[in-house]
Amino acid sequence: GSSAGGRSGSVPVPDGSARTAASPCERFGGRASRGIRLEKPPRYEPGAEYRLHTDTIPAFNELAPGGRHATVLLYLDAPDAGGATVFPALGLAVAPEPGTAIYFRNAVEPVSDPFAMDPHPDAAHAGAPVRAGAKTIATKWFHPVPFPDGPDDGRS
Repeated sequence: GSSAGGRSGSVPVPDGSARTAASPCERFGGRASRGIRLEKPPRYEPGAEYRLHTDTIPAFNELAPGGRHATVLLYLDAPDAGGATVFPALGLAVAPEPGTAIYFRNAVEPVSDPFAMDPHPDAAHAGAPVRAGAKTIATKWFHPVPFPDGPDDGRS
C-alpha cells in the first residue's frame, strides 16, 4: 500500500463542496466559525491508509489559534472494503458510510488554557487500509480561539 506522510491520495473537489460540508460542522464544535478549518478532502485508493495519530500535539499549542480541541470527520464516499476509522484505545472501528460523520474531542478536558492543551490518549486513531474501491473524507478541526486572519490563512 501507499502512505506518504501518513496520508496518501487526493481528489478534485467540486467548487463549494468543502464550504457546504463546513456549515453543519460549525454546530458540532460549539466554537466561533473563525476557529475552525476544513481541509481539502483526501481520497484513499486501495492500499492507502493513515497511520495511528492524534489530531493535536503539544507543538500545535504554539500556533495562533491554539491546538485542535475537536475533530469532525465526514465520510463523503466509502470503499467497497476496508477503510474504517479505528480508535485502538477504545476498541472501536467506525465503518465509513457516505453522508455520515464522527465527532471526537482531541484534548484532555477541561481546557482551561487554549495554548496548553494535552492530547487525549483515547483520541488516537487511524484510517485502516482501503482494500477495494476508494474512500474520500473531509476533516474539520476546531480550535479554541479564532484564526487571526480568518479560517483560510493556511495555518492548521
